[in-house]
Amino acid sequence: GQDLMEATHIHVLLQNLLGLPTPAYHHHGLTRDENGKRLAKRHDAKAIRKYREDGATPADIRKMVGL
Repeated sequence: GQDLMEATHIHVLLQNLLGLPTPAYHHHGLTRDENGKRLAKRHDAKAIRKYREDGATPADIRKMVGL
């Protein structure tokens, strides 16, 4: 996410030094649930798997994360 943007250049440097391919990065804002609460393990957030079990489609989840 956006919180990791500052470290991206270090990841790219390490990938280059190790001869690894560099992926395309997408830094998004914090992902929040339907009530606006941050989705985070430390907040006991519902896993994507649970959203899928509850009937959310892949399109629903992409919309939720702003894609």
